[in-house]
Amino acid sequence: MSSALAQIPDAPNCATDRPPPDAGAFATPGGFLLVHPRNAQLSDSYTGCKVLWVADAPDRFHRLMILYFERGKLRIAQAYDGRGANQPRATCTLPGHAPECAGVESNPLAALRLPTWPRICMTRPDAAQCTKEPD
Repeated sequence: MSSALAQIPDAPNCATDRPPPDAGAFATPGGFLLVHPRNAQLSDSYTGCKVLWVADAPDRFHRLMILYFERGKLRIAQAYDGRGANQPRATCTLPGHAPECAGVESNPLAALRLPTWPRICMTRPDAAQCTKEPD
């Protein structure tokens, strides 16, 4: 584990560096984010990490966030610039009151569950599984 991740415990998905094939696609006005793990792999008492990447191109991704959950509650959030920097811009330990962490807990991207489509929807939006609501 890199020194940038030293505050993140050694738990499931915390050392995931690149989006695995089963990462989900989350649509934003500016493009897609990839999210791993997807909701189906999470329980209400999940302990481990959720990682989000900016999809810069179909095969190029930049880390945006690493979120560590303990028994379903967000405990640590590391934010990156989403443009390829390997060092976090901020690390928030929650609950906390640091000014740079204001709003982290209410940000929808930092929630335990984030509805996503299958990754194929990034390149084949007409695929059958992409016509359904995200899960």
